[in-house]
Amino acid sequence: MAAKAALEEAAGRVPWHGLIPADIAGCLYDQACDDRGGKCGLSLDSADNAFAGTGASVNIVATATLSDRIVCISACSAEAQRAACREVLSRLRRALGATDAEAALFVVLVPASAAGAVVGTRGQCVQSLCAASGARIDVGREIIEIEGGFHAQPVSIQGSMDQVLSGVEGVHEVLKKLLE
Repeated sequence: MAAKAALEEAAGRVPWHGLIPADIAGCLYDQACDDRGGKCGLSLDSADNAFAGTGASVNIVATATLSDRIVCISACSAEAQRAACREVLSRLRRALGATDAEAALFVVLVPASAAGAVVGTRGQCVQSLCAASGARIDVGREIIEIEGGFHAQPVSIQGSMDQVLSGVEGVHEVLKKLLE
């Protein structure tokens, strides 16, 4: 029940949260992020022609408890959310000098109360996600406290662009099933 309260969004779609290095967070918008903990969010729907009309938005949030930034990807449809996530991953890879085919890492944040569901009984769920996506997926044991009393666990997803995107979708599909 706690996972449901932490994940639900008024529009009914669950936003996807990930960590990005603070020093390259501006690459998403070609601008610097607010280091005081505010949002430097522009809506990709209105700011980026690639997303015009999709309803997708990407916000970067700085917190007092993390040196990295939290990227929040929201959209009105699964297709728009996937497209926005692909664009975020693409821009991050370019900033890091990695191609789509090279292995790179993306860290997804999941509610600590839902991390066990991502792992599954005896690791079966995470093993299934790895097999389906081709990515290496590791659920961290550390719990990250974020402002507002939200506790998250990092899920590291490593692989090519398509593998990471598939892994991100798979993890969020598990979280979505918890809400049903």
